[in-house]
Amino acid sequence: MKKKRTGRILAALALALSLICTLPLPALAAPPRLEEVEYRGNGIVEVEFLKKVSYKDAKVTVTGDDGKICRVSVTAKDKDDLTFKIRDYQEGASYTFTISGVRRKGTKKYGSVSGTVTIPAPSKTVSKKRALALALDHAQKTLGASAFREKEIEKDSLRGVPVWDIEFRGKIGGRWYEFDYEIERAGGKILRWKYERD
Repeated sequence: MKKKRTGRILAALALALSLICTLPLPALAAPPRLEEVEYRGNGIVEVEFLKKVSYKDAKVTVTGDDGKICRVSVTAKDKDDLTFKIRDYQEGASYTFTISGVRRKGTKKYGSVSGTVTIPAPSKTVSKKRALALALDHAQKTLGASAFREKEIEKDSLRGVPVWDIEFRGKIGGRWYEFDYEIERAGGKILRWKYERD
């Protein structure tokens, strides 16, 4: 008799435990997580969330490495990202930000999430002439290209980064090809390049 009662109690406890484990626990749900933080220039920072979020009186606070709190304003927000502008930033400095009043969709509790962003120091701007020389030199040394002609260069941007967009024609092994280069205007780094048969 005792064994039967103990067995029923254990079965009831196991059933209760399995029900508790399958119930949603919104209060214990994880806060939103950041997928990417991108500095867009002019003090503008875009924060992308890993999953969809919602807001309630969302605020952003930004603190510099020196502990100074910066003036900041939210410029845009939607279901998976938030953009804010740091008003009194310094180039070459890192900042910690906290977004409060945000929750992951499907949860009930609003909380906060933090991250960091570094505003790059200004670098020397590359002239149009220098950028073209970098592209031609790269094509010659990397691909053995020569006989360059029909060179065109203009200002553009690539994912928010100011670049020189350079196009020209050249020969590789006696055949004509079209070349396209994207060179960062601040620093002269080749960000993207391609070539194809003319």
